[in-house]
Amino acid sequence: MERELTALERGVLEFVLDGLTLACGDVLRAQIPYARVVDGQPTLPTYLHLAVTSRIPPADCPDGKVPVEVVVESRPGDVTGFILVWARAGYLSAVEHAWVTAEMPAEFPRPEWLRRWDSTTDRT
Repeated sequence: MERELTALERGVLEFVLDGLTLACGDVLRAQIPYARVVDGQPTLPTYLHLAVTSRIPPADCPDGKVPVEVVVESRPGDVTGFILVWARAGYLSAVEHAWVTAEMPAEFPRPEWLRRWDSTTDRT
């Protein structure tokens, strides 16, 4: 199975990567229109495996978690999870909605539920 990102998934990636101030941020953001969801493990509604389908140049960033901090909040403002973006070989490879609630979310959060996290002050 391979498919395009939904508008919701694209919006989450755009929000998260818009906060990335590293030199590789512009290149990773430029990959979003070319990112597709592909099969992979785990198979959860909160974890998307990505492949970039264009010959766009790779970002100069290490493999692993992209260093940006974004939390997911409920309508009352409680932190319910966070968003992780992963890169491999300079390309977007996954986006994950990790949760801190008792139940796994059924889908990705809307971008308006996302907040930047300032780890130095423990605040959004």
